[in-house]
Amino acid sequence: MVSRILFKFALGIHLKTVSSMKQSAIRFLLFALLLAVKPITAYSDSAITVHVATAGTLLDYIGIENIENITSLTVSGNLNGTDILVIRKMTNLNYLNMTDATIVDGGLSYYENYTTSKDKIGKNFFYHMESLLEVLLPLNITSIGHGAFEGCTSLASIIIPNSVTTIEDWAFYANHSLTSVVIPNSVTSIGIYCFAQCNNLTSIIIPNSVKSIGGDAFSGSGLISVTIPDGVTSIEYGLFSNCANLISVTIPNSVTSIGRNAFYGCHNLSSVTIPHKVTSIGSGAFWVCSSLTSITSLNPTPPLLQRQTFDDATNKNAILYVPTGCKTIYWLHPYWEYFSNIEEIDVSDVKTIKTDDYNGIGNGKVYNLNGELLRANPDDINNLPKGIYIIYGQKVVIK
Repeated sequence: MVSRILFKFALGIHLKTVSSMKQSAIRFLLFALLLAVKPITAYSDSAITVHVATAGTLLDYIGIENIENITSLTVSGNLNGTDILVIRKMTNLNYLNMTDATIVDGGLSYYENYTTSKDKIGKNFFYHMESLLEVLLPLNITSIGHGAFEGCTSLASIIIPNSVTTIEDWAFYANHSLTSVVIPNSVTSIGIYCFAQCNNLTSIIIPNSVKSIGGDAFSGSGLISVTIPDGVTSIEYGLFSNCANLISVTIPNSVTSIGRNAFYGCHNLSSVTIPHKVTSIGSGAFWVCSSLTSITSLNPTPPLLQRQTFDDATNKNAILYVPTGCKTIYWLHPYWEYFSNIEEIDVSDVKTIKTDDYNGIGNGKVYNLNGELLRANPDDINNLPKGIYIIYGQKVVIK
């Protein structure tokens, strides 16, 4: 009991007259003192299963003398900041199962001045817990916080529950052992740098529920192929920059812009199709993509480029494919004109509609198959003759 009281004092000391740096030093000294004076009675089994009936009491079940011996922990019940702090002190912990646990408010700060919030994996929850190999999260959490698993370099397996709606910035940054991730269809947003520098992450499944993905979210990762979910409207800056292993990317028709450096340094990316709604592509978006030999742009109106969207080697060696009748338009457009090889293709997607049930394809322009502009706005096509037209790079048959 005395050791427990001293431990809580060591972790929870709070003096208004003492700086945060000095508080940390005092906590460390008291914690070291406890380890020095308390006899060690280690568990014979390093795998522990614990039910915490009252939040903040995990230490009562484990004992301070056993913290560093535990390699596997299955914990259920209510956990607050004090309990998370105890888990963070398990420097040899490999396996953590929190499936039947509930995160609640209260307790001590688990890291710096961060405290727990109900049903949330908070900011820097497991920050730099480098011994972790596998984590099973509580089934009722709603978000994974900023840097929650940042620097967990040994983490090879993580299962994200269907209750999660948000994965915040830097959540899994530099998890070098992570090889695959499945994002559940409850998630709607993925923050900046979320999986950046996960250099062994070769596979990720992103559901169509995800509507926004922050800049650099996968930069420097090991992804080989990726399908961006339908509903994402912007490919943000640096999203897949320096993904040297990326050979295939599928960009959905919902995308309207591609940000700067989005695919910068993707050396193995050999082809890309730019959907018909894309109106702008940022500087460096496809810079230093040394294997890029085929670019298909489906918008009859050339998207706005920057001078360094494509590098000189791509301009010289790649073939730019554009909709039938649009070669001249692209050749006359700033920076598209630098492509040495522009070829027209028959756009394969055909939509057959009647004028009275047309519900709009967007704010693009209407062209005939010769590339001649017929309408500045496709939303009024009732007076168009029957025939085949190009709207947003799609063939539309008016019956």
